Amino acid sequence: TSRDVIRLALELARSTNVFFTGTLPAPTSGDTYELGVIDGGGTSAPGWLLDGVEGVTLSYTTLRNFGGPGIHLRNGATGNKLMNVQVQNCGGSGVFFEGDARNNELSGITVLGAGQHGLHLSGAQVRNNLVVVSATGPTNLLGLQKCQGNGIRLEGGAQFNQIQPGTIRSNSLAGIFVTGTGTSCNLIGRQEGIVSRYYDVYHNGCPCVHLDDGAQLNVIRYVNPSGNFG
Repeated sequence: TSRDVIRLALELARSTNVFFTGTLPAPTSGDTYELGVIDGGGTSAPGWLLDGVEGVTLSYTTLRNFGGPGIHLRNGATGNKLMNVQVQNCGGSGVFFEGDARNNELSGITVLGAGQHGLHLSGAQVRNNLVVVSATGPTNLLGLQKCQGNGIRLEGGAQFNQIQPGTIRSNSLAGIFVTGTGTSCNLIGRQEGIVSRYYDVYHNGCPCVHLDDGAQLNVIRYVNPSGNFG
């Protein structure tokens, strides 16, 4: 298999939206992409599907107006890196891990307006993933915001994942929800010494943190709850 490197010129990325009306081409293992702004135009497809691939890099990209998840990792997707990626107005979860997705690294991630959850990890073999949500900058342009479900949801036995959230605000359900037998040993939270407003959990429709039946040995630290309901 070949490895592709695709970069959209920075000047073009800043001035032009690239519209897709169907599924984006499927990346193959080892590909590298910098795509600027990709607008799905309301298609039902996911924005970026990593299906069983390894070593794909995506950076400096905005994915918006896709009907499925903004970013979807599944079927053993492993060792992929996403950096400085923003998801806007997707129909599914902003970022969705399932089906043995493991050992992936996402940094500088932002989700604004998802039809389900901001960040969603589901399944017993979803493990050892690192997600660093964008945490510095204008508050209205970072973190996990205005999603119809939870800001962060872990379930179905997801284990040993590390999530460093930025602000989690104005989501319809709990800011952070961890549930299900075997969902364990996950770490959610930041290190000490980061300005508190960059990791607040604010004005969500249910509690700041909800730990449900079966979830064990999860650590949630250094979050700053304020103004949540329920």
